Amino acid sequence: MKKTFLIFALALGFVLYGCNNGTSKAVAEEVAEVTNDEDHDHGDHHEVEVKERILSLNNGQKWEINKEMTPHVIAAEEVLATYMEEGSTDYAQLAADLKEENANLIRSCTMKGESHDQLHVWLEPHIDLLGNLGNAGSVEEATAVVDKINQSFATFHEYFE
Repeated sequence: MKKTFLIFALALGFVLYGCNNGTSKAVAEEVAEVTNDEDHDHGDHHEVEVKERILSLNNGQKWEINKEMTPHVIAAEEVLATYMEEGSTDYAQLAADLKEENANLIRSCTMKGESHDQLHVWLEPHIDLLGNLGNAGSVEEATAVVDKINQSFATFHEYFE
């Protein structure tokens, strides 16, 4: 557990440092590693300040995401729902499909400002979950991660529209 937390903390620190300092190459490499999308450079429009990053509402309201991103969230949720409904155990394929939708989500992001920053508060742990799913060593381990990914989508809908 300590090792997982340390890896997560280091990865999060790396991404936050990259976003804050405009090192789009470092951020792009981190995203590419998780999403297998080496041609994407999401870091161009990062202006995230280093601060305590807690997911919160926008004065009691959900944050708006750009319209181009919504279909990718919906598609990923449909992929996950189908996997769960069918009782599939091909978690490697699920991980690949979810990573592809996540890459499409990231590619479509044109957001800026606080809504963008808040999206990252949700997205960074979500990316880690997708990586954990791809690295699962058993169906049981994958099932636990699938439950967390499902909860991640529920959290997304609590904070974003």
